Amino acid sequence: MSEPLKSPFPYFGGKSRCAAEVWRRFGRVGNYIEPFFGSGAVLLARPDFDDDDPPLEAANDLNAWIANFFRAAQIEPEAVAAYADWPVHELDLHARGDWLFYRKDVDREFVERLRSDPDWHDAKSAGWWVWGAGAWIGDNWGRISHNCRKDAEGQPCGVVHARPNLAGKKGLESGRVTRQMPSILPSGVHQRGIRRKRPRLNDSGKGVHRKSLASLEAYICSLRDRLRRVRFCCGDWSRVLGPSVLGAGSPCAVFLDPPYSVADRDAVYGEDESRDVAHDVREWCLARGDDRNLRLALCGYAGEHEALEARGWDVWEWKANGGYGSQAQARGRENAGRERIWFSSGCREPEARLFEEAQP
Repeated sequence: MSEPLKSPFPYFGGKSRCAAEVWRRFGRVGNYIEPFFGSGAVLLARPDFDDDDPPLEAANDLNAWIANFFRAAQIEPEAVAAYADWPVHELDLHARGDWLFYRKDVDREFVERLRSDPDWHDAKSAGWWVWGAGAWIGDNWGRISHNCRKDAEGQPCGVVHARPNLAGKKGLESGRVTRQMPSILPSGVHQRGIRRKRPRLNDSGKGVHRKSLASLEAYICSLRDRLRRVRFCCGDWSRVLGPSVLGAGSPCAVFLDPPYSVADRDAVYGEDESRDVAHDVREWCLARGDDRNLRLALCGYAGEHEALEARGWDVWEWKANGGYGSQAQARGRENAGRERIWFSSGCREPEARLFEEAQP
């Protein structure tokens, strides 16, 4: 049996805190699907993964940077570790962000090379990307509108000149959502315009910045071994939920964590974002919730999927760490208490089911 692993990078809306309850409800399943993979916190936390007899697992995410990281970690784990092994530095955060997200033709070239060649990867991009994810403060480290500078014509031209994260642990090995540093300006003075953020000063570091190169290499090699047989897709969530995929193993568990449909949340996929996805996912769940071969879990905020409760789904309340807004009287703290997971009827009485499954 493999030991559960923590997520390799912080991710906005990550589910590491609720992963144990999800697996308690799912129990042992022959087929597991995660259509909104993100940092992979739930899959990596699986307690019953058998290296000698691995179950079927499929994952999907629209973010090509995530796809490149996991591909590179499987093919060149030592190289990824070497590029990720770098001190937190404010100017490097800006320079590497510009190189990753704003060099010429990066969107078309990078994604198309990943799509056209199953062996192609960029270990440098993977290492720098996961390093930046652990150093960034805010929601997504990536190319989204409120994380970019604009030129004189209003076109995106680089990452925001943001101070690296200063408080809380995140990044490789911690798997925690970003936390914001309380304001360092005098009382009554507010930050305006381009955000200037300084490097971490108040402890020995976090994530990749806490590990020696040798331990970082060992961790990424563990990721490679754990994910070796996971089938990854990069596209629309519904592509991994067709009949042939759902029926590939029995029982089948599906963990659904779409971008929430509420208006007062930050973007997850930037310009590719749609706030209708959660509604579509709920409709998909309503059509399949009575299938006893399926164990479904859908994440959202309180009140978002009440239609499932009316169909007999259990709703479980949990508390996230609230992201960087939780350290002040801000939206993040309020949203932390709104988290819910809806479980289909196939997820009921997990302890009894696990006992039955253990019988010869």
